Amino acid sequence: MQKRKNSLNQKIKLLFFVTPIIMFLTIFFVHFIFNTPIILSDDSTNWVTSVIETGIGTSITIAILIYSNNQQRRSEEQQEKIAELVLNIQNIEQRHDERENKRLTVFSHRIISNLETIRQNHYELKQDLTDYLNNTSEENKQKIILSSKKNWNLSYIL
Repeated sequence: MQKRKNSLNQKIKLLFFVTPIIMFLTIFFVHFIFNTPIILSDDSTNWVTSVIETGIGTSITIAILIYSNNQQRRSEEQQEKIAELVLNIQNIEQRHDERENKRLTVFSHRIISNLETIRQNHYELKQDLTDYLNNTSEENKQKIILSSKKNWNLSYIL
């Protein structure tokens, strides 16, 4: 950035250095071509003054043009960088959303799986309870209680 600023300053300095030279060359060429006196004529001061004013105005206009072109180029570069950063942020957000959706999908599958296991255990417990109530022998009731305990212990371990 400092290098660009130095380059811009050098262009403007060169412009203001060359402008007086061009103005004096213009005055001398007009003097030689049209054989117009520079100092002796009453109108010469107005003519020389108008050439100098035109040269200064032209150089100021060119300096402003150089500066505005430099500013426009820098502005375009900044806009490109901003657009690139926005695109990067959008990509990061998209990846984050994809990860979040994947995580929610895995979490919901786990919940569904757990609910299915609970439903299956409930069904088995209901069957065991029905078997227990329908069997009158004490020995069969003890077997049902033991098998249901084993099933519950195994299902909680898993």
